Amino acid sequence: MGLEDNSAAVQACPLEEGWVELELVGENDMPIANERFIVILADGTQRKGRTDARGFARVGGLPQGPCHLCFPELDAQSHEALGVVPSSGSTGSP
Repeated sequence: MGLEDNSAAVQACPLEEGWVELELVGENDMPIANERFIVILADGTQRKGRTDARGFARVGGLPQGPCHLCFPELDAQSHEALGVVPSSGSTGSP
């Protein structure tokens, strides 16, 4: 009996898509609605959106990897990330 060719039995698995969720609140802990944001992916492409009435947004269908989030209409000193969750395989460093 010879070895059978089982190469057809192994199929490539597509990479899982990533996502980003954000919740934007003011110093008074009230949601900031309808605020523009931009998610900048590792390859430089951008996904743009606005927060909903609860200051919340979710962007799905992203490739795995790091990304940056910015709020172009807010002063950079006026906000900070409070709950950053590193993606799988990330070191957690910015």
